[in-house]
Amino acid sequence: FQPADTHRKIPKRAIVSPGSGGTTYSSIDAAANARYASGPSLSASHASMESMSSATSSSHAGAPRALGEGSHIRVVAPSSPFDADAFALGIERLRTRFVVSHRSDLFGRAGFLAGDDERRATEILDALADPTVDVLVAARGGYGATRILGRLDVDRIARAGKPIVGFSDVTALHALWARAGVPSMHGPMVASLGRADPPLVERWM
Repeated sequence: FQPADTHRKIPKRAIVSPGSGGTTYSSIDAAANARYASGPSLSASHASMESMSSATSSSHAGAPRALGEGSHIRVVAPSSPFDADAFALGIERLRTRFVVSHRSDLFGRAGFLAGDDERRATEILDALADPTVDVLVAARGGYGATRILGRLDVDRIARAGKPIVGFSDVTALHALWARAGVPSMHGPMVASLGRADPPLVERWM
């Protein structure tokens, strides 16, 4: 694949959308001269887990983890709750090639959110801090990621150097990862993989 424009600048106010989970748009502050490491994300139709290891990061970020068979995926739920059956099948498919883990409170609910803001933010911070975790993959998009942006530290994301995978509402986190100079992947999430046709699952892997 060809990385997106490596010289694209993030505007001072970067507008992000929760995607299919709602029509509300939110904004995050971004450094006026910050640059994407390898574009804000890697398209799922042109990238795989292995290809992410070849993306370069900015000088202030840790080296991206090399990803492949046996890599440790930490599943996070930064947005809305998810279908349990689709999630279980997605996990089963991922475990044919990767080590997969998640916190016991992943299935939490708080109205239209997968738990309160504190739960969803600390789940991501825990994944970043765990030295055994190689990549974060969202369980589902929907709505809610923009609510926790202020709780996530850009420097911590940069030091961890761990990609995040997702789309829809997770676009807000892609913008934050880009600000940190860490590659990310715009692609299907765990519940989506549970409903996807085998060829798409294989391409994701």
